[in-house]
Amino acid sequence: MKLTKGKLLYSCILVCLIVLIFSSCNRFVPDQQETSDNSVNNPSEYILGAHYFGNEWPITFWSSEFYNIDADMQKIKNDGFNTVVLVIPWGEFQPSIEPIRYNDDIFKRLKYVVNKADSNNLKVIVRIGYAWDFDPEVQYPNAERFEKLYINSKFYGAWLDYVSKVKNELAQFHNVTFGFLTWEDFWGIVEKSLHMDSLDGRINYAREVGYQDYLKKNYNLSDISKIYGQSFVSFDQIPTPKQKEKAMGLMYEFFDETLINKYYLPARERFGNLSLEVRVDSDPVYDSNGQINWYSHKKTYNLPNSSYTTIYYSPSMGAENNRNEESSNRVLGRLDSILNNVKQNAGNNKIFIDQFLYYDNTPAFSHNTKIKSNELSTFIERSYDSLKKYTSGYALWNYKDYAANTVYNSAFEIGFKGWETNNIKLIKNDGDNAVEVNERGWISQTIPKSRDFYHDYSEYVNLHFFAKAVNRISTIQLSVGDWKVQQKIDNEWKNYNFKIPVSQLDKYDLKFTSLSNKFVLDDIYLYSFIQKGKVYDVNGDSDTLLDSIKNLNQKLNTKNKLIDLYELDLNKMGNSRNINDLFDGASYIEEDKNGKYVWVSKESGFRIKKENDRNLIDIEGYLPYSLHEKYNGVKSVTMELYINKKKVNEYTFTKDSPISIKLKWDEIGGKSNVADIRIKMNSEFNPSLHGESDKRDLSIIIKSIKQLK
Repeated sequence: MKLTKGKLLYSCILVCLIVLIFSSCNRFVPDQQETSDNSVNNPSEYILGAHYFGNEWPITFWSSEFYNIDADMQKIKNDGFNTVVLVIPWGEFQPSIEPIRYNDDIFKRLKYVVNKADSNNLKVIVRIGYAWDFDPEVQYPNAERFEKLYINSKFYGAWLDYVSKVKNELAQFHNVTFGFLTWEDFWGIVEKSLHMDSLDGRINYAREVGYQDYLKKNYNLSDISKIYGQSFVSFDQIPTPKQKEKAMGLMYEFFDETLINKYYLPARERFGNLSLEVRVDSDPVYDSNGQINWYSHKKTYNLPNSSYTTIYYSPSMGAENNRNEESSNRVLGRLDSILNNVKQNAGNNKIFIDQFLYYDNTPAFSHNTKIKSNELSTFIERSYDSLKKYTSGYALWNYKDYAANTVYNSAFEIGFKGWETNNIKLIKNDGDNAVEVNERGWISQTIPKSRDFYHDYSEYVNLHFFAKAVNRISTIQLSVGDWKVQQKIDNEWKNYNFKIPVSQLDKYDLKFTSLSNKFVLDDIYLYSFIQKGKVYDVNGDSDTLLDSIKNLNQKLNTKNKLIDLYELDLNKMGNSRNINDLFDGASYIEEDKNGKYVWVSKESGFRIKKENDRNLIDIEGYLPYSLHEKYNGVKSVTMELYINKKKVNEYTFTKDSPISIKLKWDEIGGKSNVADIRIKMNSEFNPSLHGESDKRDLSIIIKSIKQLK
């Protein structure tokens, strides 16, 4: 939506999720032999992330305008973030299951966004398999698809193929760091089972989703009968449990086991560096006396062969949740306890908070405990201690406020898809698409009321659009459901706004008709709720918590903590030295018969200060091409060298090779005596993803960085 010729961003409600990862403490060394345990964590760059939805929300983002993407990315970068998180809806990217068919145009848009992030020096994390979209061509849309994963082998095979497709399409981008699934997409079968009353229906559902098979594999009938409080003579008789039955504990066990073994592990084999948002909230299990025991999903936290345990966070976790507010001190104490518990159960995995929800105005969660409004800034800035102690990154869901738009393809960026039209044409408007509606022409979209997830909590639906008449003032008729109004359209671009009582609408079907003279239409939004994060408002203007977020990012940014070095002679350093204070992206110092060395990841860097009598910077290391070929199947490995943000050279390797780079100080340029040197590789590998014990992301070996005369 164009506000003063700008755009109005709309996004949706998502639940924060958790990715948990498992690994062993053994390490991977060049000659594949054990060395002494230095037990230093891999201190790669702290992830500072923001979900990116452009001018829309996750449900309609991929059909929206990208005209302002460079400015958006620069704003994200300038606010101290180094990563954007992208949500990839399964249905929109793979609309057809029978037969499998992909939306090639949407994949092109995905690669365009990832490339734009790269050009703005931002990394990308992808959420794979988001359940919701409004694409009208999707077979079995939204939650129905994920339910069928449990039931229909064709859907399961298509989903695995989709995971592989996303991996292959993104393989060319070195800035894509990892992907993750989420427990939330698979949780629907639990929710559905809780609301089934018919015994026959619950028995059939237990068979369909695999619950009975799980029980048969892990329990005997006498144990199950005792837990259910009734006798069974066959596993075929066992229903899914009711909400307040003790057997709900079995249902949660089944969910956890299936989530890991049926979905996460096979997907990880196809995607590679894949994580999983696991369920951090505990669930109630009632005993025969009606007392509650809490089921924890902590067994899923220590994921096998992954790199991150991803979690969500909200002040409501572990709180009273009776519409109360709490002090920042009290909530900070709970935050520390929650993160400590996750860390204790996640093995050696790094912790990433995918959605750091310090504030949430979702109507359905209005009863949740909140931080006192005048202490939100304090909470954000003081969360640094716990985040630094336990985590390796966080991301905001609500970097910018968004409205939940119910209109698909609202700016016509993918033509007329989703619309019915008569006597109109597609035109260009300042580089993006718009439609010109001729006299007596019309354009309409069928919109069920169910697309508006918030109508039960709202008094009004808001309709916004931009329009201008062509040559002469135009009169149009608008209709939303049975609501209608006539409106004159001026010769200049203008934002038109209407409030429609929700009580008057049984459906949201939308139609624009020209009654006299032609007009141009663009950027249509129909919504009843704006999700807020208090960083940027819906118009993109700074909000009350922006400075606190920027301060937090500055403190957490490990790159800002690099110590300027004169040389990096590893043979003169003790193994216990935290090398990452000097070299961003480095692991820990190791040693073999040829001396000391350090593995570094795909992106690494250091700052070096010139010594008065030195003319050259000498970088020595090793490129283990054979390992890249073994683990990634690459035909070549490329290394790009940047000095003070400018690319100065590129090297290609097709065999195991020593690295020897000499840089002349007088060719570096600039008046500063400090050079910021970055190394970017097109490949890295994680041995744990291939059954080995080392869980680090590895790319090249550095042996020394020296200054020569």
